[in-house]
Amino acid sequence: MIKHFFMKTIGHHRYRNLLVQVIVVLLCLQLPGMVLADCREAKNRIQQLNTELKRLTTTQEHFETIRQGVIPEDLQRHDLFPFALDDSASRQAYMAALRQHLSDQVIQGPDCEALAEELFAKQRQLIQLRQSLAEVRYSWLELPSGQLVALESLFHHWADTREWVDRFHSLDTGAADWVAIRQILDQWQRLSGRLAQRLSDGAVTSSSADPLWYDILNLPVGSGVQTYSTDPELRLIIAELTVAIRDLKTVAAYHHNLAVHNDGLELMLEHPSQAVENLIRELNWLVPVLFMRFFEYMQFEHKAAIYQEHLVSLYSVWAVQFILLMLCIALLLKLASLSARAVSYLQRMMLSRLGHGPVMRILNSLVWVIKPNAAWLVIWLLAINISALAPSQWHIFRLLAPLGSVYALFRAVRVLSEWLLARMHSRVDQFVSQSGASRMHDRAGRFSVAAVVGWALLQLTGTAGGGILHGLLQVVLSLLMWSLVIVTLRQYSPVTEKFIAFQLLPGKVTNAETALRKLWWLPFWPALFVLAQCRDLIFSLHTRLSQFESYHSFSLKLLRLRLETSIANEEEEKDSELNPYLAKSYRYWLLEREEQEQPLITLEQTLTLITEPLNRWFEGQKQDSILLLHGEHGAGKTHLIRQLLRHHPQWPVKWIDTPAKTCTAESVRSLMEELLVKEESEEAEGKRLIVIDQAENTLLAQTGHFEGILELFRQLHQRRSDVFFLVIMHGPSWSYLNRVFRNEHPFTQTITMPRWTAGEMRKLILSRHHASRRKLQYDDLLLSAMAGTEASSFRAADTRVFNLLWELSGGNPEMALHLWLGAASYEGREVIIALPQRPAPGFLSTLPLDACFVLLALVTHKALNHEELALITTASPLTVEQTISACRDQGVLREDISGRWRITPLWYGSVLTLLGRKNMIYN
Repeated sequence: MIKHFFMKTIGHHRYRNLLVQVIVVLLCLQLPGMVLADCREAKNRIQQLNTELKRLTTTQEHFETIRQGVIPEDLQRHDLFPFALDDSASRQAYMAALRQHLSDQVIQGPDCEALAEELFAKQRQLIQLRQSLAEVRYSWLELPSGQLVALESLFHHWADTREWVDRFHSLDTGAADWVAIRQILDQWQRLSGRLAQRLSDGAVTSSSADPLWYDILNLPVGSGVQTYSTDPELRLIIAELTVAIRDLKTVAAYHHNLAVHNDGLELMLEHPSQAVENLIRELNWLVPVLFMRFFEYMQFEHKAAIYQEHLVSLYSVWAVQFILLMLCIALLLKLASLSARAVSYLQRMMLSRLGHGPVMRILNSLVWVIKPNAAWLVIWLLAINISALAPSQWHIFRLLAPLGSVYALFRAVRVLSEWLLARMHSRVDQFVSQSGASRMHDRAGRFSVAAVVGWALLQLTGTAGGGILHGLLQVVLSLLMWSLVIVTLRQYSPVTEKFIAFQLLPGKVTNAETALRKLWWLPFWPALFVLAQCRDLIFSLHTRLSQFESYHSFSLKLLRLRLETSIANEEEEKDSELNPYLAKSYRYWLLEREEQEQPLITLEQTLTLITEPLNRWFEGQKQDSILLLHGEHGAGKTHLIRQLLRHHPQWPVKWIDTPAKTCTAESVRSLMEELLVKEESEEAEGKRLIVIDQAENTLLAQTGHFEGILELFRQLHQRRSDVFFLVIMHGPSWSYLNRVFRNEHPFTQTITMPRWTAGEMRKLILSRHHASRRKLQYDDLLLSAMAGTEASSFRAADTRVFNLLWELSGGNPEMALHLWLGAASYEGREVIIALPQRPAPGFLSTLPLDACFVLLALVTHKALNHEELALITTASPLTVEQTISACRDQGVLREDISGRWRITPLWYGSVLTLLGRKNMIYN
């Protein structure tokens, strides 16, 4: 057994050694194979390097050939640059890739020692060639963009001509006119190469471009090539050559415009005759050059699609681009319409959180800049960015950028010009009416149209390369726009003179205004206007920021400017001028000022109704001599008649205010006798006008107490040929009397005082406001609800406030004045108006029925005391006292100078609403 085990162990060792020997032999056989594989890979790498070297060498030769002014015969457009040269985004990306590629190039070591030296040499040669070619490409890409556009056009035209040029060389040399065509073809190739050489050498100038420009223009086109051959192939080549020459002339015209633009207009104008000739040629070639710039690449795409039989696909792509363009335009317009609302909503949110502090005032100033410009900013930014995201070959869709720019420019110029004009008016305390704002808007629109048309013409001529036409347009359009600004400012000459004088020479405003009226100052008005606006904006910003202590300290310490002190001094000087006006309360100027001192607001239609019968009566025509004017308290009846008498001072007039509650027959009789007595100064037979104001005081609406009004009726029934009675009566009193007496009253001519319109109320309130010399502002919350500029928001708030005043007051001017005062708050010289509103009517709804009868009696009679109220309403004195006390505490009633109670104007509308709801009044 031991022997068997020993023999088995020896066998295993033998097999193991055999296995090891086999593995070693196999490894030795594999090593030469691995070496051969590494060498084969190195050979393939060398072959690839040789191919790339050959391709790069050919490309470098093409660049050198073009720089020598020769068209390469085997030129492949994509070998020079793998993108269109006029694509600025691709150009910038390619230049960055070139810089990165040069820095990342390394030499890779081979595993094959036999080919290592050759591979290293090829790699070094390739790197040097790449670096050289990259430098050449980089120098080309640094050329002006206009020259790259021209080179791109030349490359495409060369590619289109290769087929028919090769076909021409293969024709029989004995063909008719072959020599002449050959000469023209050689001229075309030589001049085309020279043009490419000029474009690739650096920035072109007219001194180097003019000879080439004239040589290219002298190339024959169309009829310049005559042939008598019947060979259709040769005729087709002649047509292709004609197209190639025309394309070359178009590129040359663009190149000439670039050269003139680089040299400047003044250099070309040194030779006027030559400049005129070049200008005429520019005008002749303007349309072809613009067609080349806008539609050339679509034309190339169309030719390629025809060659590749992909027309349907190309038309589909164009249709998709057009549809996407329309959808984007619609989307941008929708977003623009929502932008102003979004800014207004944001402003209201900030106002609700920040209140009315200095931070909110600064933010409001920013909002006034952003809100009116939000629409065009959204369109402009989105149009530019969306167009940039589209592929460079989407030429139709990329029209979104220029279309958005044109619209944005139109809106920007209109908003800016309207805002500057409105700001000029506000700075000299000139309120802009609704009609004035409409005219301002129209003028701003015309100015923006002129600006957009001028900008479009400059862009078109600039797209065509510039040239003499572009320079002349710059001069002419600048003069036209300057003149248009002068005409616009001249239309607001008083305001413009005052604004410029106040901003630039605040200490000599009167002298400056006088100087600005001189005609030789007119050409400088636009510049002075801009300077005045800039100064005003700087000082406004400084004033707002000065509310912050940190800014105030920073400005004083760092800049050493005592602007706040100078502004304070100016404010003190201005306040000293306004002291006589500021010493009296704002209420005084609106309500308590003497009536003859208040500005007149004429109701022309009603005034005419009163004037006509009076004129006829004074002229001796047969005319009824009694006229009744009635209307609600505070409707302006007395004010209207005083206006009438101011317009007709030739009429002899006797005016009497009926004393409070002249209700007995004796008192009315004595009053009328006093009126009818002629003074010594009056003519014995002269006609005269007697005005009986407050005739409602003769009424006491209670059975058995009509003696006063009946006596007045009897006196008026006695028609007198020398007296015209004009009776002014409280409207509800007349409504009551007309129902009681029907046709027993003496009035055959009655005129109802009409409700004032919102415009008439606005004139009334603003005329009295301006008399106070205070500055009008609207509450931030009211302004934030309006879209537009600061000026347009002010106008919108103004319109809303006065429409609301008209609605709340029912057309009653006195009630509107009280509502205005109720909405006003005072900060120094500023009057800030919030949203007008009536007092809450909750108190009136809790009154008992007897209290409603007390209020009805006051509405009917206008003013009554306790005893008269108890008599008319048959209520107990205690009930009357309780009603008056409760209403007085709530502000519903007030006591007049005669000790009688009246309904306050603020509550008058609410009281009428309550009585109408209870069917106590009917009109």
